[in-house]
Amino acid sequence: MKTITSIISIFALALSMHAKEITKDVTVTQATVYLKGAKVTASTPITLPKGKNYVRLENLPRDMNPNTISINLPKTVSLMSVTPELQTLKPFNASAEELRMQEEIKKNSRKIQLIQVQIQMLNNEKAKKVKKHDKKISKKLKKTKTKNVAQLDKLTDHYDKKLLATENALTLLNEQHKELQNRNKQLQEQINQGKPTSNKVLGYDVVLELENSAEQTIDLTISYLVDNAGWVPNYDIRAKTDEKLVEITYKGRIYQNTGQEWNNIKLSVSSYKPNYNTQRPVLNPLYASQLIQTPHHDGYTFTASGSVQVTALGVGAFNLYQSAPMTVSENLYRPDQLDKHLAEPATWNAVTDSPLSVIYELHKNHTIPSKMNPQHIFLDSKEVSAEYVYHAVPSISSEVHLLAKVKNWNELNLMGGEAFLFLGDNFVGKTVINSKYTQDELPIALGTDERIIVRRTRMSDKPENKNKQQGETELHAYEITYKNNMNFDVILEILDQIPLSLTQRIKILEAKYEDGELSESTGALLWSRELPAGKSGQVVFSYKVVYEKGVLVQFKRG
Repeated sequence: MKTITSIISIFALALSMHAKEITKDVTVTQATVYLKGAKVTASTPITLPKGKNYVRLENLPRDMNPNTISINLPKTVSLMSVTPELQTLKPFNASAEELRMQEEIKKNSRKIQLIQVQIQMLNNEKAKKVKKHDKKISKKLKKTKTKNVAQLDKLTDHYDKKLLATENALTLLNEQHKELQNRNKQLQEQINQGKPTSNKVLGYDVVLELENSAEQTIDLTISYLVDNAGWVPNYDIRAKTDEKLVEITYKGRIYQNTGQEWNNIKLSVSSYKPNYNTQRPVLNPLYASQLIQTPHHDGYTFTASGSVQVTALGVGAFNLYQSAPMTVSENLYRPDQLDKHLAEPATWNAVTDSPLSVIYELHKNHTIPSKMNPQHIFLDSKEVSAEYVYHAVPSISSEVHLLAKVKNWNELNLMGGEAFLFLGDNFVGKTVINSKYTQDELPIALGTDERIIVRRTRMSDKPENKNKQQGETELHAYEITYKNNMNFDVILEILDQIPLSLTQRIKILEAKYEDGELSESTGALLWSRELPAGKSGQVVFSYKVVYEKGVLVQFKRG
């Protein structure tokens, strides 16, 4: 009895292992396009017999990441395994018609070879006749010693008739040769049309092992990530100065070159960029120890121990750290080098609708063909309040720029991208939205206006050398004049600066700047003026530079 049971079990196992494979193509129904890459969802209806089934989903994209495959099935079907397989060229079985054409090509090729032999023989025969004709003519002329034109013409006509027969035969053979070659070419083109192209881009097949308790028809859904897709955000920014508004139109350029057609699918775009390496950074201890410096003629050598390190060139050395021996190798930096090796502080992007990204779901279905040329789509449009001011930095440029200052711009979910600027209906230029801008107000430059004039001049001053033993003192004083040549009132911002000292040997003292606002950390100096139509004004500021005797002072922007 046990033997019979074992045989039945083995037979059932063999039947399950050789279950008929169901082959299906899938249709893309949905895609979420990231800044780089996309999540694609495709589906297909399928009828599953009772028991174990093997389903092969064919022609999935070559750039699909097989590790991201997700299968969605009803609860009545169990997923046992998922096996991605790279496609290979399948053997091609020729049809009876193709075999007939191949046989005709072979027969024609043999005829072509025979004709080529005949042509070669006739050409050789023709060459011999011409040579024999020339030899007889020469011999005849030597015997007669006189030119008998009638005899020569008769002899020439005789050989011309023989050559003409040879030429006619050659012409017929060449025509047959050409006809057979053209026929073979036509046959080969017909054969090639019925064959799969050898340069076809092969993708993935995904084999699913499924098990269900009863025969049923289901909708099988597969999703996966692809690399050859993405989108680039861009904007139209339209300034409405009369209404103190800014209209921002969100747009995107979407591309996909996956080899799959996205026909009439539900489409979303996201600011997310998939990152397959999600390991968090690990912060190791940072040690501070005494720096002992021993100067030498040419340079220094750094060590982590207390001993003196001498270079191969005989250059002296000093100890970088004087501390207890370390059990592990550490990166060693001088204090002035330390900040260069530390990571930059984190910056926050715009507020997002999901934990990691902003997602725009498009209301209408879209068709995105598989090609590299991007397709432009409209995403959203918003109107936000803005303050319009004229902004000048006269120490750098005499131009005055119109700015639209958008408040609470981080609530707009803007991503970094190119923006086209319009003042009313007039195009004024392009700019770039920086999503990592950290201020509450986002200034958008809308171009220059020559009707606002701002000039900066240095007032005559002299060095103050009251006590040469204590050092040198210089007075720097500047006058900034401005005028509104328009017929309406404006707000004018003037930005200048007080220099910052990087050494104790140079001091910046007695800064005077009327009612300007000074940033102690950057030295930025800002005046804001309500400037009526046709009116003018001025601001004056000054500061003293005090430095030790013998010190050369230079100024640079960093």
